[in-house]
Amino acid sequence: MKKRLVAAAAMMAVFVTSTAAATAYKRSITAEYGIKVEIDGQQTVLTDANGKTVEPFTYNGTTYVPIRAVAENLGCYVGYDASTQTAIVDNDAMEAVTVAHKITVASDALMMDIELLYSKCDMYSGGYVTAQDASSSIANLSSNIEGNFNYASAAYIEAQDNENTYLGELKAAYTKFQKEYAIAVDAVSSAKNYVSTRNSQYIIEVNEAMRTFSYSSASMANKFIDDMWA
Repeated sequence: MKKRLVAAAAMMAVFVTSTAAATAYKRSITAEYGIKVEIDGQQTVLTDANGKTVEPFTYNGTTYVPIRAVAENLGCYVGYDASTQTAIVDNDAMEAVTVAHKITVASDALMMDIELLYSKCDMYSGGYVTAQDASSSIANLSSNIEGNFNYASAAYIEAQDNENTYLGELKAAYTKFQKEYAIAVDAVSSAKNYVSTRNSQYIIEVNEAMRTFSYSSASMANKFIDDMWA
């Protein structure tokens, strides 16, 4: 799989296209056919979207291959923007690894925010900070939690929009991440209630949030990354 990721990344460097509109034109050329294509050590017959064989060729010393056929063999999404006459290649493997990494980072950040929520409640309980200071800190942590969730979710949703072929393997990790986010949101609510009421049950709930937070989404996402690079 590592070879696949490296090959796909290299192909992306070859097929970078401008998003600026270009003027299409026709040109007659003399090309040499009979070129064989090998991908990840396997000789490959390239086909178009309808299953028809398409052949690479050489012209003026440069070998040209059909972008869709090669990209899809490397696990990439291929599209075309007719308005700008731009071929689009999205590297599914690298995109999925990026999503997994962001889930891991965001999960770690959510746990840290919950720990800080408990710390602020504990400091308020001991009289080290005022109710106003504690409330302000909790509001900032609430904003952090929302931002951390959006950080990973935006990447996952974008991969969904791109019809990333690896998302099925990341679905469990993202689902668990959503549950971790819900735990963090509940912890914010309990922290706010503690500051406003001093009811000890609410600080117990924040502590419970720390205890039940399992880092499962991070573990799942890291395993996905390890498997991809194995």
